[in-house]
Amino acid sequence: MLRPTSDEVFANVIASVDDIIKPAVTDPYAASIVLTASNLMRHLRARTAQEPEALWEDNRDLRSLLADIGVEAPSAPDPALFPTLVRLIDEAVVLRTALDDYVQQHPGDERVRAYLARQLERQRPWMIEAWEGARR
Repeated sequence: MLRPTSDEVFANVIASVDDIIKPAVTDPYAASIVLTASNLMRHLRARTAQEPEALWEDNRDLRSLLADIGVEAPSAPDPALFPTLVRLIDEAVVLRTALDDYVQQHPGDERVRAYLARQLERQRPWMIEAWEGARR
């Protein structure tokens, strides 16, 4: 494994911003920008660490939902290909389009609502938890 890890780099940049830069900034607008930069780094730290696995799980969950609601899911990606983040995102876009088409014809389906709740829970670490604390 390479050192420092991405997580260690993010942690050190966040600490530098919070402990060195932020206390030295006196202009209110600049202080606001520093706080935003720190929060964005927390977001990226959590997202980088957790998004690939969450997206992989989400795509599996969405394929299962589509089968459950009777929508033919687009073909699955070649399992021999490493599931890069770009490939996972591409697959998610195609799957989500199929779901969007279904929702247009069947609004209010509780199975879709349950899937969306699970999706939001998977995104919680970088969409909510990373933003807790001081904000601009």
